Amino acid sequence: MKVKSLFIVGVLFSLNTTLNMAQARTDGLHDFVFNVHVPKNTCDIIIEGTSNNTVDFGNIPISKFKSDVPEGKVKLPFNVKLQNCKTTNFQGAYIKLSGSYSEENNGFLDDNGKSFAVRISNKDNATPSDTDFFTEQNNKMWTGINSTNMNRTYYAYVMCKTGASECAGNENVGKFKATLTLTFIAD
Repeated sequence: MKVKSLFIVGVLFSLNTTLNMAQARTDGLHDFVFNVHVPKNTCDIIIEGTSNNTVDFGNIPISKFKSDVPEGKVKLPFNVKLQNCKTTNFQGAYIKLSGSYSEENNGFLDDNGKSFAVRISNKDNATPSDTDFFTEQNNKMWTGINSTNMNRTYYAYVMCKTGASECAGNENVGKFKATLTLTFIAD
């Protein structure tokens, strides 16, 4: 279908050029036809965590929810890479973060009833009181994209909900999951 569309555009362009040549303007001006193709996805987004597209914290002992989780010491780095870009013009482009954001827990979490959440930051040493975590409102994860740096490192933190000095309650025993979506936006 793509080849067929290009062939038709080529034929129409040739026909238009031929007609314009046959009906040459006498006022010294010339008409030009410009074609533009806007690709749906400008770049592929690759997430490199503990495995492809996954950041797995594994088993976190409940005792860590008394000390390390409230202080922001349970974290894992992950890389966001842009590949197979169909353009080199990234002016106004950014990566947007969205997901199951819990306002009460001040982070991303698919499982209701937990007293913690996953928070995302570009800082390796973020603390629970930092205001630079990505949220529903603060969701432009990567701005200023340019072709010389197509890789960024971020950090996923497991942290207690805001104001909690510990979160080692029974409600936090068992599996948890936070699903996040990264979207390339070209404005």
